[in-house]
Amino acid sequence: MRPSERVERVGPEPIPEELYASRQLPVRQAMVWVGRVVVAMAIVFVLIGVFVMSLYRLPASEPLLRVVSRFAPIPAMRVDGKTVLYRDYVAMLDGWNELSGQHGSEGFVEERVQDRLVQNVLLEALQKEMGVRVTVEQRDTVRNTFLQQYASEADYEHALYEQFRWTEEEFAQYVVEPLARLQALDAAVLADTDLQARPRQVIDDLHRDVTASPDTFAELAMSVAESTVPDESVFLAVADYPEPARVVLMETTVDALTSVIELERQFVFYRVDDKERRSGDWYVQTHVVAVPKRDVYDVLEERLATATIRSYLPE
Repeated sequence: MRPSERVERVGPEPIPEELYASRQLPVRQAMVWVGRVVVAMAIVFVLIGVFVMSLYRLPASEPLLRVVSRFAPIPAMRVDGKTVLYRDYVAMLDGWNELSGQHGSEGFVEERVQDRLVQNVLLEALQKEMGVRVTVEQRDTVRNTFLQQYASEADYEHALYEQFRWTEEEFAQYVVEPLARLQALDAAVLADTDLQARPRQVIDDLHRDVTASPDTFAELAMSVAESTVPDESVFLAVADYPEPARVVLMETTVDALTSVIELERQFVFYRVDDKERRSGDWYVQTHVVAVPKRDVYDVLEERLATATIRSYLPE
């Protein structure tokens, strides 16, 4: 190629410096505004945090705290990661304070309400784990135990307001529903084979020991919690024994032990001391060893011992 020949440039021309700067200006302005927004939001969150912390220093009766808690999900405590809202705490506290004041039994209400809310969270978790469903019939049964004390629905609702300052819906939320859940869980715990493994093992071991040494029965029966030893002269009609025990008692010979029998709330076995027939009915004299089953309160106590509870309420 000769020196006089012009070389054509390959590719686009470079952007002039002044044009490049003008193109970057909107981006820089946007970044500045984003930075300002982030700083402003950080300040707002700090102010909100300071405001919320100042609210927690107020007593539960403070109107400002109550008003804010109606519209904002302010936590009262956390139980195993589950939040209990301040509005629910205040609503329940007000109701029980009202009732306690009427009966002159004020004191420790706040502590009891906090305990009840913690228990509710733990029982809800247990209900989910066990797959227990609270039916409408169970709720109605609990509600009817309160309703039947009054002449009409109107009297019932009036009494709830006078005693708790609650509507029927609030009473159902804070009293009826937890009681129905508690009863449903209690029945489920009593029937759960795994949860009853320990008391079942205890009664089986006792039965084995008495079978091996029959002379130790009376001493053993007296020492076991919840055991009952009727008077030697007392005969009970077979119909007066728990239904699961009736056939077993009739099949067991005098001076022999029954097998272990599972009742609703305990495991038992009997020693048949005597039998006699009166007017066509059988009467049986027995000694009994009974070991109580674990109930929902036993399970709840264990969970309370290991629960992680964080309270945001003032001391």
